[in-house]
Amino acid sequence: WTVLFTAIALKRPSTFDFFTTEYFTAALAALMLSMGITLTPADFVAVASEPSSVLMQFSLCYGMMPALAFVLGKAFGLDAGLLAGMV
Repeated sequence: WTVLFTAIALKRPSTFDFFTTEYFTAALAALMLSMGITLTPADFVAVASEPSSVLMQFSLCYGMMPALAFVLGKAFGLDAGLLAGMV
């Protein structure tokens, strides 16, 4: 479905004019719910058995990525609004 809708959107972008922020938020919530529903208790046990991996990924996501975005934004001379959006 993703490839099909991507092709349609590239060929005729006006097809998706109805997809405003309201719909996007609802679609994102539905997507996250559908992904979460597929998790099993064994998945949570597997994550809990690797705390160092979880800590590393957490620190990279909330530490390194914003820092890298800030450095790249400054390097490219982005204005404050765009820089805040990246970080």
